[in-house]
Amino acid sequence: MTKKALIIIFCFLFSVSFRTFSQKKFPTEHSIGITGGVNLCKVSMQPDVVQDFKMGETFGVVYRYIEEKFFGIQAELLYAKRGWKDRLEDFPNYHFERSFDYIELPIMSHIFFGNNRVKGFVNLGPSISYYLGNDKINTNIISPEEMAFETTHHGLAISNRFDYGIIGGGGLELRFGKNSFIIEGRYYFGLGDIFPNEKRDYFESSAHQYVSIKAAYLFHLGKKK
Repeated sequence: MTKKALIIIFCFLFSVSFRTFSQKKFPTEHSIGITGGVNLCKVSMQPDVVQDFKMGETFGVVYRYIEEKFFGIQAELLYAKRGWKDRLEDFPNYHFERSFDYIELPIMSHIFFGNNRVKGFVNLGPSISYYLGNDKINTNIISPEEMAFETTHHGLAISNRFDYGIIGGGGLELRFGKNSFIIEGRYYFGLGDIFPNEKRDYFESSAHQYVSIKAAYLFHLGKKK
């Protein structure tokens, strides 16, 4: 699937999210809360760079608005650490990883099912983010062979501070009274490139990807007709 097709899907999901937000047919419920977990991150690069997942923390605040029997919208403001870790199988002691700090704003359609105590759900929608400028490199490259492995991506500066992509996942919500505990898994597919991608540049593409494992605690503010 080309990036052009993915951008069309991105715009469609964004439109669906706000169409859901604008239609009021059922008693509405507002919820706020906190969320946190870990991201297992890579950067998809072409030409390809062999990588392992790099772990980074993520946390922030959640706002959820439910207005239909099985549908709503969920927005979050998150701090997230992203990056990647090189893998060089011929050198088991080789270590190079790079991490970046981002502020993220996912806006997702929230589809749920179940009863008043236990619900399953699916979240899907666009996410935009901004690079905060905290670029850290951790390495123990010591041998000449390992030094020769160093390539452009090791020290190349981030050229695009804004990032955008599609995020989706599902999980389980346990509700007790006016509060809920939530566990969720997500996948983020970046559509923007972090490094330059002109014909004269080394990389054709360099997009963030990550799997996120999170927990959240929500406070329900009540329903209004």
